[in-house]
Amino acid sequence: MKIDLRLIIVLFAIPAILTGQPFSGGIKSGLVASQVAGDTYSGYNKAGIDAGVFINLETSRKVSINMEIAFVQKGSRNNENPDFPSSGQYLLRLNYVELPLVMQYKISPFKIEAGISADFLLNYFEESNYQYIELNEWRSVALNSIFGIQYQLNDKWAVGIRSINSTSSIRKKAIPGNVRRYGNRFGQFNDALVINLYYTILPSNKP
Repeated sequence: MKIDLRLIIVLFAIPAILTGQPFSGGIKSGLVASQVAGDTYSGYNKAGIDAGVFINLETSRKVSINMEIAFVQKGSRNNENPDFPSSGQYLLRLNYVELPLVMQYKISPFKIEAGISADFLLNYFEESNYQYIELNEWRSVALNSIFGIQYQLNDKWAVGIRSINSTSSIRKKAIPGNVRRYGNRFGQFNDALVINLYYTILPSNKP
């Protein structure tokens, strides 16, 4: 079945269409480098992809709101190192549908971004020393904070980089001693750096 991206974006933009707000829309695609804070493995060693659609609502000349829906891959990786055999091998793949809501402030040609997102877990894979771990301890929904910057290349293309960090533990069980964040809560948290290309399909309807 052929998917019409224009139709998806228009459906996604229905609230803006009904309220008459100026909007534009398009697709995004990029790369993710992630880690899990609190799993004892440091470093953004897990690679993944980020791909989806966006709608940008202009609330003023300087301020806009970006609404998105995307497929994103996060997790953690620690490769076996002969020099440090005690560290072992570890791999965690967490695949999400992500719904970001981001406010942007324009300082042409840049846009400064800040917002929130919700990740809905589609599936996961976890192994340690090449042994599959069957226990499912992952929360179905994770909340995140978003900070980033976007650079407008031309009328159609933009490039952006974001830091996306969990504000709620991604594991069902809190493990004291892992990491402490957001008050007195312990747990494990997704940390991701994302680089995206944005392509505008529907130009702004601003008169």
